[in-house]
Amino acid sequence: MMHYRTSKGAEIDFVLEGGDRRISAVEVKGSNSIDGSDFRQMARLRDSLGSRFVRGVVLYPGDRVLPFGEGLEAWPISALWSG
Repeated sequence: MMHYRTSKGAEIDFVLEGGDRRISAVEVKGSNSIDGSDFRQMARLRDSLGSRFVRGVVLYPGDRVLPFGEGLEAWPISALWSG
C-alpha cells in the first residue's frame, strides 16, 4: 500500500500493488456528491499504467455504486462492511 503524490500536488489516498504488479487505487471522500473531477488523478494513473491498472474506487458516504468510466467507480463507504 502506498500514497500517490506528484510534484505538482496531484494525489491519490491509497495505491495498492499486488504481487503480480497490478495496481488498484482508492480515494476517500466526505462529500455525498461525486463527479468526474474526483477521478481525474485515477484516470491519469490508469492511462499511464495501461493493463497493470485494475480498478479505481472513490469511497463516499452515498448509497449507490456509480460508474465513472473504464475501471473507475464510486462505492458507498458502507460497502467495506456489508456483503
